[in-house]
Amino acid sequence: MGIVKLGNPVLRQVSRKTIRRTRQRATIEKLYKACKTTSAWGLAAPQIGILDRAFLMAAPIVQNDINLKNKKNDGPLPVVEKPITSEESGLSLFYTGIINPKVTGMSEEIEVDYETCLSIPGIAALVPRHSWID
Repeated sequence: MGIVKLGNPVLRQVSRKTIRRTRQRATIEKLYKACKTTSAWGLAAPQIGILDRAFLMAAPIVQNDINLKNKKNDGPLPVVEKPITSEESGLSLFYTGIINPKVTGMSEEIEVDYETCLSIPGIAALVPRHSWID
C-alpha cells in the first residue's frame, strides 16, 4: 500500500465517520504498516487511500514526557503494536491510533515550524499550529 500523492482526488474528499470496530482496527493496522515502511511521525487514513476519519501519530518515549499522558493525566495513551526506530532521528516511535477525532478546544497561542508531508514529497514549509488541541 503506497502513500497517496498530491493531485489524487481522495486527498480533497470528506472522510466518513468510522463506526464498526473491525473497520477501525483494519484501518489502524494499515496505517501502522504504512508507517513501518516510511518512519512517519504521523499519517492520516486518506494518505493511504482510505476515507475514514482516522490517523496514527507518533511520539518518542521520554521519561515523564507530557506526550505520553492525556490532558487529565490519568495514564498513557494506548500504543499500537511495537515501536518503530526512526532511521533519521534514532528515536523509538510509539504510535497511537485516533478514530473519529473531534476538536473540543485549542490554545490561542500559535507555533510555527517547518513540516513535511509524505503526500507532498520533497517539500518543507512553515506551518502554523495551535500550541495544544483538545
